[in-house]
Amino acid sequence: MIDRDPKCVYVADSAAKADVIALFLNDHEIPAQVMNQNTIGSEDLTGKPPGVLEQEFEVRVIHPEQAEAALALMKAHAEALAAEKATRAARTGTVTVVCEECGKSVEFPASEQGTVQECPLCAKWVDVPDPDDNWDIGDGNGDADETEPTED
Repeated sequence: MIDRDPKCVYVADSAAKADVIALFLNDHEIPAQVMNQNTIGSEDLTGKPPGVLEQEFEVRVIHPEQAEAALALMKAHAEALAAEKATRAARTGTVTVVCEECGKSVEFPASEQGTVQECPLCAKWVDVPDPDDNWDIGDGNGDADETEPTED
């Protein structure tokens, strides 16, 4: 068993995954940073012989007293994602989408709403929109644009 720093709240197998978790925590006002074997030090935390180390990226909170809150936040988010995935998987029927590349209408199972799929006609990527998703990203500062549409 690896003895990890108490500030470690997540261990990722890729830098990208660790960055997403750290950004998520920072966005929720829990300062966090990514650490990997190169930044931790030369000690072998895995107990494996040199040269057999797998790349690990620890996400650590800056303030140890926030570790429990970070873990709770990540657990709640994972549960919400699982519930959303189950809701999508339970959808029945099909949805028709117009491919932006070839302009043809194609059908996908309703359970694939909210995903990106390969168009069976042109092999390009096509968004299968989910009517429950809110894509209004506003001004890019996290604030949704609340202006009403105007009539001409």
